[in-house]
Amino acid sequence: MRPTIAASLFLLIASLPAVAEPPAPLALQAWVSIGMNTNFALDASGDVQSAAGANIVIRARHVDARQFGGALNGADAQTLQGRQVVLSAHLSADTGTRGTSLWLRADDSNGRSLAFASSGDKPIVGGEEPALRQLSLRIPAAAQRIVFGVGMNGNGRAQAQQLRLDIQASTATDSSTPARSTTTPREVADAAIAIVRANALKSGTVDWDKASTSLLAAADRASTTAEIHAPIRQLLGMLGDGHSALISPDAAQEHSRTAKTASAAEVKSLGSGIGYVQMPAFVGREAQASLAFANAIATHIEHLAPQASVGWVLDLRSNGGGNMWPMLAALKPLLGSGIVGGARFADGKSIDWRAGDRIDDTAAAPRKDLSSARVAVLLGSRTASSGEAVAVAFHGRPQSRSFGQASAGRSSINSSYPLPDGSLLLLTTALDIDRNGVVFGGPLQPDEATAAADANADPALAAATAWLTRQHSQSGD
Repeated sequence: MRPTIAASLFLLIASLPAVAEPPAPLALQAWVSIGMNTNFALDASGDVQSAAGANIVIRARHVDARQFGGALNGADAQTLQGRQVVLSAHLSADTGTRGTSLWLRADDSNGRSLAFASSGDKPIVGGEEPALRQLSLRIPAAAQRIVFGVGMNGNGRAQAQQLRLDIQASTATDSSTPARSTTTPREVADAAIAIVRANALKSGTVDWDKASTSLLAAADRASTTAEIHAPIRQLLGMLGDGHSALISPDAAQEHSRTAKTASAAEVKSLGSGIGYVQMPAFVGREAQASLAFANAIATHIEHLAPQASVGWVLDLRSNGGGNMWPMLAALKPLLGSGIVGGARFADGKSIDWRAGDRIDDTAAAPRKDLSSARVAVLLGSRTASSGEAVAVAFHGRPQSRSFGQASAGRSSINSSYPLPDGSLLLLTTALDIDRNGVVFGGPLQPDEATAAADANADPALAAATAWLTRQHSQSGD
């Protein structure tokens, strides 16, 4: 029997190659500046989906040479599932910039990274000729959002010209073919080895042949990226700095999007002309929360100043660390606008800290200059990390003295490095230094050691108030 015309047409159409469906334009968000530092400034123009592309300029000043910042954009990924997405740009960087690169990521509904690509292994370093960088990423079937951007490390200016996001047209078979996540345990391990080896303060103490072989073998045995996290933590343990850490993708998302204090801040009068500030640990990077925290405490200090003519007690005994910048900004009335400390890297180079750095310029701008006021700093075994950094800011300050017990011994700087699966390396890269160049790295010893507080007495607080009162009497203020 001869086939009917309709049947013949069906067979003919079925035998033709699937027709590519042009991708619909994405509803992109506005470009936003990213990083731990508001000293990264962003200028963005153009459209990444146009033929001419977008133009991105990132400028940074007064930042840690290893600090990462940049520009971010994103869109819903449901129409991209199974498609290949290409991000490209001509990158350039001013002399002094440590490097600029592109990155592209696909996330699930919980913000976890499913696929990741970066040109960070081939950054454009300041002074090099501009060059094209291109990334290609197949978007997994479970992806709900894509995020992409341009990053830079250090100070200076970086630019991405003709930044384009191109989406490969799909065919009828594309949507039925599950996309494989491009993030593998081996890629996470490779990135961790490269980052730790290049940036860790104590990188030179590690037997890298042995450590790399062990970590890569663990990656080859792992079936998920989560399984490589424990071996990476073992690598960090080999550094012996007691401070480096790895946090999970979920925790990294929480870390970047939120901010909180471990306990309530307290600013009050102790009577007899003495003010008291209990500074809690501030954890997180959310800009508005950081600014609100700093301004609230600074304002309370200024309002209490008339009742604190004898001096101040700064209690850091329960401050286990977090983000030191809002804490320093909150204490700007007492610290002033000058250099209060800094960080020294393995190569001997250092950067300075000022109260108010990496916080909006309006943060904690003092209406009263209290930088010559007496300050008694209380330390304890739970004073750690950024809590110790705040104590270092008062070390060497005129009219300051510390009381209590030795601190925890993590007076060093952790820098953040994202890994391809969305986890985050908090890597010790430098040691705290005070305003006079004294280098720390271990426990801070109080100027006057006291017994620990108990239910009946607080020897450190008693010694601090006695010193303030004595200094006031001797000065004849």
